[in-house]
Amino acid sequence: MGSPPSTVVAARRRLRDLVRRGEKLGLTQSDLASLPAAHLLANSGSRRRWRSTSVAITALAVVLATTAVLTKCYVYHQATTSYTSGVSAASLDPWWQQQQLQRLCTINMPQQLVRMFRPPEDCDMCRGLRQVERIANISPANFKKRYTYSGHPVIVTDAMRNWTAQHVFDFRFLKTLYQQLPQAQQSQGCQLIATNSGFANLGEVFNGSYKTNTEPWHIGWRNCDERAVAILRQHYGRPYFLPPSTSDRQKLEWIYLASSGYREPIHIDVVNRPSWQAQLKGSKRWFLHPPPECYYQCESLDVTVEPGEIIVVDTARWYRETEIVSEELSVAVGAQFDFT
Repeated sequence: MGSPPSTVVAARRRLRDLVRRGEKLGLTQSDLASLPAAHLLANSGSRRRWRSTSVAITALAVVLATTAVLTKCYVYHQATTSYTSGVSAASLDPWWQQQQLQRLCTINMPQQLVRMFRPPEDCDMCRGLRQVERIANISPANFKKRYTYSGHPVIVTDAMRNWTAQHVFDFRFLKTLYQQLPQAQQSQGCQLIATNSGFANLGEVFNGSYKTNTEPWHIGWRNCDERAVAILRQHYGRPYFLPPSTSDRQKLEWIYLASSGYREPIHIDVVNRPSWQAQLKGSKRWFLHPPPECYYQCESLDVTVEPGEIIVVDTARWYRETEIVSEELSVAVGAQFDFT
């Protein structure tokens, strides 16, 4: 028995509507013509084929709907995380970005999926590199030209010009500061990261002794308490080699403490700008690995950042591990940066 004419007409009308939506998403005519649903509709002569056609159209609708959702989220993600797209994207506050992402996307993509489906990197970011270069006395214009867009990691050895943080910041100084600021100890919204430490907030960090931990540990927190920021920034500022940015006021630094022997497992960050990290105390060894698509064109890099040096690396492109190789407690401060 043949398919009811009205059903076939309705199915074809529905398919045409889906095809138009697919074209808006960037699918070509050849892409659409190769879909099973298109073949089934071209010759629907039996009830079984009619049922298969209905299933195929439904499946096509689900695929296109999912594609639309992921495309919408991906386009937004790219627009707000691409640091080469200008001030309008780069100056957005990360918390505002997350709120917009949740509002725009039906599916909130986990970070693992974002990493899995990220676009492939241009291997020029690592091709030919044998070591991390150390430089000094470089102008913002020259730094921007040579390193900002290239993706090449670099260490600036004289970057703490006019800083006192490398002489002042230690566990005792930070403990005294945060004990005087009880509200800042709770680190509400400040993204405390604590590994092997058991600390739930900054109050627990600084109301005890870090030496009681038998296992190597690491903590980091976003410096978002205004009173703490006002005091801490008296001792450091934006590194001299970075180009000026009008949007930097919207970004806050991270402070990192880690004990001797702590090794951070390999990972990549889901961030929207390259980063700088100033090694104030202790020594930290960095293991930088190219993305998988560049394994056969690039080499892994290994460098130790000493006190007084700043490393600049795009942690959204380079996979990394770090290890504290000094007996002294490692103290570091860092942030993402704009260059518009």
